[in-house]
Amino acid sequence: MEEIEMFFGIFFIFIMIYVVIMLAFMLASLVLRIIARWKIFVKAGEEGWKAIVPIYSSITLYKIIGLSPWLLFIYLAWFIPFIPAWTVTLGMSIPVSIKLAKAFNKNEGYVVGLIFLPVIFEMILAFGKSEYGLKNENKAEVISEEIADESNPKIENK
Repeated sequence: MEEIEMFFGIFFIFIMIYVVIMLAFMLASLVLRIIARWKIFVKAGEEGWKAIVPIYSSITLYKIIGLSPWLLFIYLAWFIPFIPAWTVTLGMSIPVSIKLAKAFNKNEGYVVGLIFLPVIFEMILAFGKSEYGLKNENKAEVISEEIADESNPKIENK
């Protein structure tokens, strides 16, 4: 009986050490991501403090890369019982990564890095030599160009 109690005690200690290490890793990742977003926002001409406010950070990022902030409501789709939360997150991270790489004139390989290792590649984007490619007047044009169809004569393409 004493061996079982000792086993569960040691097992509990290992689990607690694992939890503490994972929490430290997640906190470090969060801090690095806020620092990277701050620098990315400054490169794009926005105030850096916007990276600290959780939802406002995403709204600002969507505006910088030329996506509508209303797309953030897609994250509420996980309330629908048959849609798992990870599919919503993955489904939104891919177009955001593509647009972010495009806004800073990066290639498809960089997009793959942003999808699989976002903290590292956002730090490279923030502290690297890359420059923001979309100007304020072009942000809305990027959205309209993607929606516009060349066969539709009512919408002019520039």
